[in-house]
Amino acid sequence: HHWAWEVAEVLHRDISVENIMFYRTKSEVVGVLNDWDYAEKKSNLPLVEFNLLNAIEVARKNRWENEQGAPDDSDVHSDPPHVPTEPADEVASRSESEPAPVKQARYRTGTGPFMAIELLQSGPIYPFHRYRFDLESFCYVLVWFCLGFNPKKRKVAHIDTWKHGGFKQIALAKLRYVQSSEEQKDLWNRAKSKQYLDLYKTWADPLVQMVCTVQDSVRDIERIIEKACRMSPKGVSEKLEEWKTEIRGYELAREQALTYEQVMAILVK
Repeated sequence: HHWAWEVAEVLHRDISVENIMFYRTKSEVVGVLNDWDYAEKKSNLPLVEFNLLNAIEVARKNRWENEQGAPDDSDVHSDPPHVPTEPADEVASRSESEPAPVKQARYRTGTGPFMAIELLQSGPIYPFHRYRFDLESFCYVLVWFCLGFNPKKRKVAHIDTWKHGGFKQIALAKLRYVQSSEEQKDLWNRAKSKQYLDLYKTWADPLVQMVCTVQDSVRDIERIIEKACRMSPKGVSEKLEEWKTEIRGYELAREQALTYEQVMAILVK
């Protein structure tokens, strides 16, 4: 996966338990990453500067629609498969002049239980698919396996709250999991086998903590947007530059919280 990103400059974008396989040779176990249907070239996944004013506008629109009882994706999606969905309105509006491959890259893809929380949430922050989103998906695959694998039957049970409902419902379920030690204990108590507890503690748990740190920064940015939504245009204008500086700090912390180097440092322990 990392080689494909660094050398072939392609990102998979659909990491899931169904797409990871292995085979044995006489001397080793070889991993295989399958199903590159939704893969995207790195050149079509550019870094885009966060537009605070646009995010505030979208958040106000979303809040108004919610107050009017407009349906969200939790009403129209059930048991979401791994299919691309249309980008949010704000993404479509600012991408009209983009070439077709870049427009397509803005569509969120993945398999619901393993998608990054930021992709599942259709809020004012709607990014291109990032390399760290695939790392987050690997984290969920590992948790899914550790909690659900039955070595006697050689089957992997599902985490139901990550599988059923709309994208927002799944995002909330996963957010509760990464932020709540009680939620983590509850799921572990229902694990199909306790023999993967050590694997969970040494690999999965540190990765979950990284995802939690990412979400802390995401939430810090969302708090600024929520605060701005309650202010007058004049008040927003007066605070805008201060908020932009603050958000850049949160963005840096978010991007540094989950990296390939950090993940590998855990896996080679």
